[in-house]
Amino acid sequence: MALVVKRQTVVQKQREEAKYVKDTLEKEIAKIKQLNKKELTKQSLIWMTLLGVMLYNVFPVGLIVGWFVGREIVLRKLCKNQRQQLREVNQKINLQLGEAGENKVSQAIETQLPNHFLLLNDLVIPNGAQGTQIDHVLIGKDTIYCIETKDITGKFYPHKDGWLWYPANSKGTVHKKTVVKNPQHQSIYHANQLKKLLEKHGCYVEIKPVVILTNPHGEWKGRQDNTCPILRVKPFIQYVSKENDSNITVDTRDRIAQILSDIDKQYSKTFYSQFQSS
Repeated sequence: MALVVKRQTVVQKQREEAKYVKDTLEKEIAKIKQLNKKELTKQSLIWMTLLGVMLYNVFPVGLIVGWFVGREIVLRKLCKNQRQQLREVNQKINLQLGEAGENKVSQAIETQLPNHFLLLNDLVIPNGAQGTQIDHVLIGKDTIYCIETKDITGKFYPHKDGWLWYPANSKGTVHKKTVVKNPQHQSIYHANQLKKLLEKHGCYVEIKPVVILTNPHGEWKGRQDNTCPILRVKPFIQYVSKENDSNITVDTRDRIAQILSDIDKQYSKTFYSQFQSS
């Protein structure tokens, strides 16, 4: 199994923090309900009576609806702020864009590659004040792979301004096509930044940018570019398994991993803060 130095991803960190906040808010709401139990019961009985009379012909619907209407009126007033915060937190928990794809790649690398490979997930390196985040950095025997993952459905074609995207749910004549950022450019940029960073620390190794499409309903329709290949998970595993040389010794690998881990700790707090405040 490949070694994993940094396992937790950015979105996993955000979700864990959001879950803690959610648990706190739910406890606050439960406490408010308990402290205002009499008022909740009073308003529920009042609205049960009103709607019960108004909807007598569909008994007992009026009574049931009235009970919940009375409670809701009180809770909207008492728990307004907590409920608003809870909605925002639930969005952070549920809308974890890209997490599924990143997990697929991380799991495949860890379980299908031998232990001379070493993986760092969601690595933050210097790039201005806040840094820039790389989905995966895989250190092999001869090469370091700078990986950008995309877990999007649809067909993708080359375009002068990025990738031309045809969503998977489009049928017949497509009117929903749009141009999205080119992940190859992003991966190449990250690889160049990573190369400069390591050379500052006296590490001169080959760094290859790669894009991995993880969604089975996502398909690249353009030509392959050896500068930054676009692969699926299984072909990527086969791609890196072909390494024969051992220019990166275990000591060099571990030194590089330590350098990158230390830098990640230095820049990740600032980088993560932009997500936490959104």
